[in-house]
Amino acid sequence: MKNSHKLSQSSSKFLILLTGLFYLILVSTCEQPQNSQPDLSAIPHAAALPSTELSDEDKTKLLEATGKTISTINTVDLQNMLLASSDQLYIYAFWKRDCKECLNNIANLQAMNASMGQEKMQVITINVGDNAEEVNLAVRSENIAFETYQLKILDKKWHKLLDESWDGSIPALFMVNKSEDVFLKYYKSFDANELEAIIQTLII
Repeated sequence: MKNSHKLSQSSSKFLILLTGLFYLILVSTCEQPQNSQPDLSAIPHAAALPSTELSDEDKTKLLEATGKTISTINTVDLQNMLLASSDQLYIYAFWKRDCKECLNNIANLQAMNASMGQEKMQVITINVGDNAEEVNLAVRSENIAFETYQLKILDKKWHKLLDESWDGSIPALFMVNKSEDVFLKYYKSFDANELEAIIQTLII
């Protein structure tokens, strides 16, 4: 009887201990915060989501990656181009990316070309003084749609080969039509109306 009583007491203590342990586990589980979202704090860069806005560097790369490639010519090449300009009006617009008056002339020519059509005149732009990367970027940023060349200057007096009276300053426009014996040279910026008035007299 004594042994049975001791066994019964031991079993009761064991059940009480087991019940207490189960209760502690249950309480501990319930006290943990229930979060349906995963903890991203340990993931690198999780706190900063990438921006959809392009950086200035990316915008520059985008400009450089699209558009036409600019060819390089020398003064002799340009002379040959001027001599070969026949059958219609050819306009050569000399420019540099920091010459606002030059870019203004080109913008006005593009507006006229859009309304008149290429069968009336051909416009070729000649960049003077910029490097190849600057020319390509300027053509895209200024939306220059005309055939464009970069002039490789081999002689400081290159402009004298084209016009003895020219000091090489820009803006400059050469208007050529050999079949009509036209070779006009202008060293200034024109507004749209002035430019249209000159060109209209040459394409009638």
